[in-house]
Amino acid sequence: MRVKMVRKLTNKETPDVVCESSFLYRLPQDLIDLVNDADEENEIYAEYCFVEINKHLTSEFAGAGFFPERLVDCE
Repeated sequence: MRVKMVRKLTNKETPDVVCESSFLYRLPQDLIDLVNDADEENEIYAEYCFVEINKHLTSEFAGAGFFPERLVDCE
């Protein structure tokens, strides 16, 4: 399972995007297992998965300007 990470740059004067870059980032196996074990009916667990993935991505890419756009299931 991968996450599409995106960085959008502006001219810092307007919100118009002048450059966008992205890449696919493979989640660590423990987070993949967490998502695979999720029960779609359990909203609390799904929220927990979301929080854990975001914490990981924030620690990995803090300061780089990349943010998660979506999960991509492509192994």
